[in-house]
Amino acid sequence: MMESALGLVRTKVWGPGGSRNDRAKAGKDLPLLNDSIDAFAGRARELGNNLEVVTHPAGVHGFDTLNDDDTTRMIIRRTVDFIGAHLRG
Repeated sequence: MMESALGLVRTKVWGPGGSRNDRAKAGKDLPLLNDSIDAFAGRARELGNNLEVVTHPAGVHGFDTLNDDDTTRMIIRRTVDFIGAHLRG
């Protein structure tokens, strides 16, 4: 199963070894949203899940389309590379 929605990049890939999750968040997003991502990530790690959260410190909600900068491009590239590597499997 794979989900992806850039903006709040969500990728979940299931494979033989279980699942791997990546998340990206906008540093300037609503505190409620970022707090929920942090809580989710903390709990997922406590449960032994392999989770990486990449934060765009200057990113606004929807930074993938609204922040035209190197950090946005790096986060999008990492997400595309991650998905591509897991599709090839």
